[in-house]
Amino acid sequence: MDRPTASSSQDGADSKRRKSLWGGLFRKNEKASIEEEEYIKEMKRRMKLREKSEKAERTRSFSEVPSDKFKTMSNSVGDTNPQQKNYSFYAERIEDLPVDILESLERMRLPRSIVEANFELVLNIVSFADKHVPRRRFVTHAQMDVVRANRKICESNVTDRILLSPDQAYERYSFVDARALYKWDVYLGHGGFGQVVEAKCKDKKDPTYGKRVALKFQNNSDLRGRRMNLEEVSLLKFCDHPNIVKLHRVLEVRSEVWMVMELMRGGNLRQASSSKVTPFREKEIAFVAREALLGIQYLHQQQIVHRDLKDLNMMMSLDGEVKLIDFGLAVDMSNGPRVQMVGSPQWMSPEMIRGEPHWFPVDIWSFMVCVLELANQKPREKANVKRAMFLTATVGIPKKFEEPEKWTHSFKEFAEWGAIIYQEKRPTATKLLEHSFIQSACDIDQIKKRLHKVFMEKAVEKNFA
Repeated sequence: MDRPTASSSQDGADSKRRKSLWGGLFRKNEKASIEEEEYIKEMKRRMKLREKSEKAERTRSFSEVPSDKFKTMSNSVGDTNPQQKNYSFYAERIEDLPVDILESLERMRLPRSIVEANFELVLNIVSFADKHVPRRRFVTHAQMDVVRANRKICESNVTDRILLSPDQAYERYSFVDARALYKWDVYLGHGGFGQVVEAKCKDKKDPTYGKRVALKFQNNSDLRGRRMNLEEVSLLKFCDHPNIVKLHRVLEVRSEVWMVMELMRGGNLRQASSSKVTPFREKEIAFVAREALLGIQYLHQQQIVHRDLKDLNMMMSLDGEVKLIDFGLAVDMSNGPRVQMVGSPQWMSPEMIRGEPHWFPVDIWSFMVCVLELANQKPREKANVKRAMFLTATVGIPKKFEEPEKWTHSFKEFAEWGAIIYQEKRPTATKLLEHSFIQSACDIDQIKKRLHKVFMEKAVEKNFA
C-alpha cells in the first residue's frame, strides 16, 4: 500500500480549508438572507397594522391627526434630500402672495384691514401650515433678517452638556438579534414620530426581562432624522423624574432607532377628555394639573423646554401616574431663547406664533390649554387651524370655560393666570404649584378610580364601535 505523500496531505488540508471558507461564506449569506426576509416581513406587518389604525383616523379633522407636515424651515437644517427642501419667498403686501394662499386667507374669515395690520403674523401662520410640496415660507425682508440671525442657534436643540455620541446613546444590533430581544404583539399607534407597539422583553440580561414595555420605532436613515433621534434620546437619558416617561434603552437596528420605554397602562389626556366618557371633577383635574406641573417644573429647572405639550403627550396610568412623553421637539435653553415655530397649532403659544423669542412660558401656555380641554371635554377650535392660531396670537383664549358656572373661583383664577397672553407675565410652574386650586387636588385613590372608569369606558366604546 502506498503511503500518502506530503503533497497529498497538503492538498487535503487545502481542500478542507476551501470547504470551511465556502461553508462560512454560505452561512454568512444565509444569515444575511434570513435577516432581509425577516425585516421585510416586519415592515409589511407594521404597514398593515398602520393602515388598519388609520381607518379610524380618517373621520377625524386634519388638526387632530398627528402630522409630519408641521415642521419649520429651521427643522430642515442638515437635510441633503432636495425633495425635502423648504423655499422662502419675500412678500411685503397681500398682493405678493400666490393664489392658493389668498384663498386660504379667505377661509380664515378675517377682514382685509386686520390681515394688513398683522401681515407678518399672518405670514408666520400660512407658512407654518403650508401643505405645498416643496414647503414654502413667506417672509418680509425684516423677518428674513431675524431668520438668518437665529438659524445657527436653531441647528441643534441640545447643547454639549446633554448631547451624547451615537456610541453612548445606542446599542447596535442586527434586526434578527434585536427582534429576539423583544416580542411585540399590540400595535399602539403612529404619527410623524414613527410607530409604537407594546412588547415583552425577552433579554435575560435586561432589568425589564419578562416585563411589558413600549417599543418606539423611529426612522434613522437621513441626516435630519439621525440628528433629531440623537437629541431626543440624549434628553430622555438626561432626565430622571417620576412625571417624565422613563427610557430603558435604545437599539440601533438597520435604518431605525428602537426606543425601549416604560409602558403606561391607561391612556392619554385626549382619551380622558373625550365627551364620551364621564367628565373629571375639579379636584381630579387639579390632581392631573399638579402632576403635569411637577414634570414641567423639573424640565425648566434643568433648562429644558418641551415645546410640544398637548393632549396626546400627557399620559395617565391606571396607577394614578401622570407623565410627559415625546421629547422630539424639546430644546435645551441654556444658550438662551429660541425663535422657531414648532409643535401643534392648537397648543402653540401666542409668542411662538408671533415669531418672537420664546422660552419656558411656552410650556405653561400649552399646559393650560390641556387643563381647559380636560375641563371642557373638547379641544379648542379645530374647524380652521389658521384662524385658531391667529386668534391665539392676538386675543389668547377669551372664553376659557364652556360652562363657567360649574367651576370654583379658584379654578377660574388659575386658568386666567396661566393663560396670560404676554409671556413675561405668565407664571412659572413653581408659582402655579403654589396656587390654591392645585392645593385642592384629590388623593391618589380617587384619581385611580376615575382613571379606571374612564379608560374602561374607552375600551368598551372601542370594542363596540
